[in-house]
Amino acid sequence: MHQHLFKAIIENNSDAVVIADIDDGIVFWNCAAQRMFGYSFDEVKGQDPHDLLTVPSNRDFAKHSKEVYRSTRKSNILGDFIRLKALTKDNKELDIDLQINAIELEGKTYIYTFIRDVSDLVMLERQTEHLLNTDTLTQIKNRYRFTNDMDWLVERSRQYKTPLSIGIIDIDHFKSINDSYGHAAGDYALKTFAKIVSDQLCNRAVFARLGGEEFAIAFADTYCYEAVQAVEDIRHHVEQQILEFDGQQFSLTFSCGLASLKGEECNLGSLLKDADKALYEAKVQGRNRTILFRH
Repeated sequence: MHQHLFKAIIENNSDAVVIADIDDGIVFWNCAAQRMFGYSFDEVKGQDPHDLLTVPSNRDFAKHSKEVYRSTRKSNILGDFIRLKALTKDNKELDIDLQINAIELEGKTYIYTFIRDVSDLVMLERQTEHLLNTDTLTQIKNRYRFTNDMDWLVERSRQYKTPLSIGIIDIDHFKSINDSYGHAAGDYALKTFAKIVSDQLCNRAVFARLGGEEFAIAFADTYCYEAVQAVEDIRHHVEQQILEFDGQQFSLTFSCGLASLKGEECNLGSLLKDADKALYEAKVQGRNRTILFRH
């Protein structure tokens, strides 16, 4: 009676339940497992679940962990909830949460696993993270993400006594683009500018939109004069580009204020304040230039 009740409960569980003899492979596979992975019980019976469900990049480690448990009866993952990827019968990858446990019964060791498909949840988490960290118009990092990245880079500079250079960039006379060609052209200009600069940087620096036509750029392990040269190369490239929107052609230039600190002196507030002062000076001197803040 109790055995039939137990089997009925497990069989109708919404989570996939997989039970494997550590030596002889899978001995139980409920309906949810069949729906989730696409295999019938007859197809998986007696097989090592890692050969079927574990993605190739994790397979050797998973099998090694099983062998360690077989010989020592010790594991640091039993009972814990783990998030990883699994494979279906048609080689589709699923994001799953699983809990692995073991039981000794009549001289045999059984590994039983509860598995939940969390692919939709993971996708939602990724979308939320993207929205939290990405500027919706230009699709580059936003102010929030830039600040978080800078906190880490500042700490790194302080720890390893390496230079950190930060620039504040302002597109010159951006209001005139909106006034002359319309706000749609302004949006196009911002998106195009962000792409041009990102392509030139090729991940050599952190680049973000702070808001409006203001952007920020940060070079780790880069002395001030190297950063100035890098920004100047980008500035010359930008001003040579001809943008076309709705039959109208125009070009962009930008002004940049740069500041650099290293080691114990490195402080995000000071860097941003100094870069902003240098940007103001670049505008005073006629725009379309890079000015380095000098202490």
